[in-house]
Amino acid sequence: MTDHPTALHANPPKPAEPAIPSSGHDRIIRKKELALILGISEATVYRWIKSEGLPEPIKLGSNSVGWKLSEVQAWLDSRARGLTINNAKKSTQTAEKLK
Repeated sequence: MTDHPTALHANPPKPAEPAIPSSGHDRIIRKKELALILGISEATVYRWIKSEGLPEPIKLGSNSVGWKLSEVQAWLDSRARGLTINNAKKSTQTAEKLK
């Protein structure tokens, strides 16, 4: 027998990467993944942009778009707090008037 490490031990598996890397770079998700995260159809994604304030997509190329995962998460967090984009804007405007 030799004391050389086997291939299995030479390269241990790497841990899974987080959804938003710690390096500060935001992950871009495509429409299919966004629909899965939200539990809606891909067609509903665009309806929710118009009616629910879902963030607009970012143009990635001539025929592709994506969404910043952090913006989608912020939108979900605001909905969890009972805020909509319009309510958030109104409360910001009211706070500025009170200054």
